[in-house]
Amino acid sequence: KVGDKIDVIGIAHLYKKYYEILPRSKEDIIFSTTSNGKIITLKKGWNPISIPHRANVSFSDPEAVGSIITYYNNTWYNKSNLEPLYGYYIYCYNDTVMNVTFIIPEKPTAPPQRPVYKGWNLVGVNPGKNDINGVRLIDFVLPVEDSWIMIIDLDGNVYDKNDNLSNILLHPYEVYWMYCKKDDILAGRGLN
Repeated sequence: KVGDKIDVIGIAHLYKKYYEILPRSKEDIIFSTTSNGKIITLKKGWNPISIPHRANVSFSDPEAVGSIITYYNNTWYNKSNLEPLYGYYIYCYNDTVMNVTFIIPEKPTAPPQRPVYKGWNLVGVNPGKNDINGVRLIDFVLPVEDSWIMIIDLDGNVYDKNDNLSNILLHPYEVYWMYCKKDDILAGRGLN
């Protein structure tokens, strides 16, 4: 099933009638920081990624990007715009650079939010200005506390309500599988 852990290579899924294995870690993805964003080197193949804040995203070689997909509502969706709180897999034909330039609002803006659906959802986190080391899991799931059941990271760690959620950190740019028992709205944190 989608989101099931496999011991050797990755997460299995069915995409356009093809059974594929997606990587469970992003050890080959290289990050460097700019004054208002990130430069991310994506490798040939599938790259798991999320965008922590509203941003303009471009690629040094757009032709190298074959597919950008996310999962929710029991379906894989092709995407062209990357948004906070979603997790994505980007398929690249060759190594390429992804430029992420954060959009800095002139006036205070509401934090991002997105729907999550009953079943599996591929999510990312967006830290607030005080979340230096990541977002505590207890803070991340607070908006969906009545609907979330578990979260699986790409290393296969499973977190549920029985864990000490205050000690678990979720990290920007990483992706997570969230299982929900009902539809809900996942809200992020603001930068103001």
